[in-house]
Amino acid sequence: MSDTSSAGVRVVAIYPVRDYEEFRAQFQRTTARQTELGVRSSALHRSVDNPNEVMVTFEMRSAADALAMFTADDRIRAWMDRAGVEVYPAVFVGTPASESPS
Repeated sequence: MSDTSSAGVRVVAIYPVRDYEEFRAQFQRTTARQTELGVRSSALHRSVDNPNEVMVTFEMRSAADALAMFTADDRIRAWMDRAGVEVYPAVFVGTPASESPS
């Protein structure tokens, strides 16, 4: 088993939003908070067939940071409410398959 504490940890979530433009504006204002939570980089993607469905991806500093990001406190959920997330998403936390345990 590889050590995934500091390499290749990714968080992915797909969910509908009320208004894409408002969500994007809210997302762009979270850079400082993302850094505090251990996010190394993030990306926002918009569905090609549903303009109000998004996918967000985060490259994380560690697996512990990734898991804690959605469980540490209610600030993420409160932000999602303000940003217009319509359904609290299932969140995938993983590493590249070549680094995952067999």
